[in-house]
Amino acid sequence: MEAGLQVEYEELFRRPLQYDDWTKRSQLPTNEKAALEKFILGQDEHTRTYFDVTQRVDGHLESISNDYVLLKGRKKQANLAIIL
Repeated sequence: MEAGLQVEYEELFRRPLQYDDWTKRSQLPTNEKAALEKFILGQDEHTRTYFDVTQRVDGHLESISNDYVLLKGRKKQANLAIIL
């Protein structure tokens, strides 16, 4: 079964996120913020490099980058057969 959308445009991009600002806007509870920070900082070097993880001089998480995709889709037109 088809979803009914045809992708007309697709763009991949990265966006840096300042960790404190992002978690504040997301209303992440303090204990979850600390746990997420520990999880991110505990990743291997390959993963930290991919997500551009940066730390402040005090050792806390400064920022990360995420991948995003922008899609433009249009609803497919039904193929109608006219029978006379």
